[in-house]
Amino acid sequence: MREEEYYDNNWYREYLSVGEYVKWSGKSEKKTGFNPTYLFLIPFMTVWCGGVIMATVSLILQAVSGEGSYLFLLFMIPFWAGGTFFVYTLFIQPYLLRKYTKYAITNKKVIQYYRGKAKFINLDPLPLIQMSVMNKYGYGSVSVGGTYNVSDHSNFFPMLPGQNQGSIVISNVKDPAKVYNIITNGK
Repeated sequence: MREEEYYDNNWYREYLSVGEYVKWSGKSEKKTGFNPTYLFLIPFMTVWCGGVIMATVSLILQAVSGEGSYLFLLFMIPFWAGGTFFVYTLFIQPYLLRKYTKYAITNKKVIQYYRGKAKFINLDPLPLIQMSVMNKYGYGSVSVGGTYNVSDHSNFFPMLPGQNQGSIVISNVKDPAKVYNIITNGK
């Protein structure tokens, strides 16, 4: 086993206290199912981005031919920013979260690690825990602490930064019932 693989598999060691041991560790599956909100968002994004590109090209062509001013391109900045925000929060950020977030459940706490930052929730007393199976293959999420809609269907932007400060969502794992049982029953 290479040194990088060993460190990657034991990333949680520095967060353990004396007498604490890991019952489960894992990360989100990179594949996700189709979210029902995409039925609205993908066509909306296509029209939005297509309209912004067409308007920008039209303004550039008018300015080049002398019929318009390059100053009108400043009007397009908020539309470009909006499109970039939508694409990032709907597609890029969830991908990065799935790729770089790791989880560990110990006998004392739940640990979430994302790009150098760790978040902890103590299991004594037992916090609020919710589980959701998201697709027919059994992938799902388990929320520990706070309140959170783990189904992600009522929220267009399910994982915005700063959201869910009081909870850790172990998202898109293969067997959420196993994770739920480890947290609640210790098995």
